Amino acid sequence: MNPRIKPQAKRKLLICSFRIDTKTQDELSAYAEFTSSDRSHVIRESLRLLFQSDRTFQSYLRERNRTSMLLKRAVSFSNPVAESGIAPDGEGRGAI
Repeated sequence: MNPRIKPQAKRKLLICSFRIDTKTQDELSAYAEFTSSDRSHVIRESLRLLFQSDRTFQSYLRERNRTSMLLKRAVSFSNPVAESGIAPDGEGRGAI
């Protein structure tokens, strides 16, 4: 047996809800049985494999992260309290 999905590791999990057709549910249950995992683990690992293998999605994530960082910098430059920790009245973190 050489399944593509790795054994389940323990980590903090969130609950998601979604709908699938009967055939997909049957195959999901069969793959979970095949790998001695629960269905949630099979879904997580399947999505992880999909996300890693999709080069267009990886490019999208890099651009999204770059844009997010630029926005965070712009906000911190426009807010001197956030950058210095000193409020306009001289009080706050680092005030002397």
